[in-house]
Amino acid sequence: MGVEVPQLGKKVRLLLLESGHTLTSLAIAIGRAKATVSGWINGGKMNDPEVTPERGLDDLAEFLAAFAGISHERARQAWMGEYEAFEAAVKARTQVDFASLIAAGARKSMLKYRPNGMEEARLVTFFASSAGHAIAALVGESFALDVDGPPDAQIVLIAQSAIGHHLGAPGPGAPSRIGPTGVARLPDAPSLYQFHEPAGLHTFFVFLAECAAPLAVGAHAGKTTPLTEAELNAFARELTDASRVSNWWFDTLAVDVRRAL
Repeated sequence: MGVEVPQLGKKVRLLLLESGHTLTSLAIAIGRAKATVSGWINGGKMNDPEVTPERGLDDLAEFLAAFAGISHERARQAWMGEYEAFEAAVKARTQVDFASLIAAGARKSMLKYRPNGMEEARLVTFFASSAGHAIAALVGESFALDVDGPPDAQIVLIAQSAIGHHLGAPGPGAPSRIGPTGVARLPDAPSLYQFHEPAGLHTFFVFLAECAAPLAVGAHAGKTTPLTEAELNAFARELTDASRVSNWWFDTLAVDVRRAL
């Protein structure tokens, strides 16, 4: 015997779509077999797609509560209620976007800038907007970044310029996690980053996340075109998804990149 959940398969499909989870990653997140999640969606020889054991409903409610930022009881009611109410609970959570993430996030000082790869890193002071107050560099100048943080925390580096946002880490030649000493160098030594056109303000956002599974944004590693708004917003939702990420921090620095006279 189990609990009959109205439109269970349709609800699970919506949750997969809005959360960015795959069947496999959702199964891992809720501690169930992939075949079980697939059965909820599609049914099977021994499976009614709208019926799940009581424990399965609790697992789903716990996941939705963490994802949507609601109580366990309200999440359980959403699973047992009409599809429209469930959809409203899920989509309210998906309003998180990259801009609001930066505006509301708790910034932690953990970035150090190495102009031309200098051995002695210097702590970077955050400047909110004015390029006149940013670190100065020239087009073609090389640099590296040091990041301090909890060992094994995942690293995401996003660089913003006039042409958009690009993913720097994870990516080729860049570590994906903080090392055992609590420090990571971006990119891996002896490599260096280099400032390219366009000149102007280049802003770097580094995020650290404590989570077991790799962040989905890593699928864009090595991409040479800018991240789309949808991809940035999907990352913001993933980072703030308590069912995936137990803790996260970010830091940022701005560099005024100029052409040589």
